[in-house]
Amino acid sequence: MARRQGDAPTGPGWHQQDILAAIRKRDATMASLSRKHGFKPGVLRSVFYKRWPKGQRIVAEFLGVPVEELWPHWYGPGGTLKPLQGAAQKSAA
Repeated sequence: MARRQGDAPTGPGWHQQDILAAIRKRDATMASLSRKHGFKPGVLRSVFYKRWPKGQRIVAEFLGVPVEELWPHWYGPGGTLKPLQGAAQKSAA
């Protein structure tokens, strides 16, 4: 699905309110998406503050955009997870 004007900001990634607005434009809510996928109503909102690939893919697929377009700080090309910033690197000793 092509992105319509006004669905996303021009900068990298989408702002939380832009994602919520795009969901509402499609006659849904985060709670209804959560219930549709077998979660309690508020569970899917965690996609905004923690890296949760399953939940973020649910939102991206519903909006018809790649997950890396919504959350480029967590996902690279093709939806691959980026390493966490500041995470301790294990030594190969």
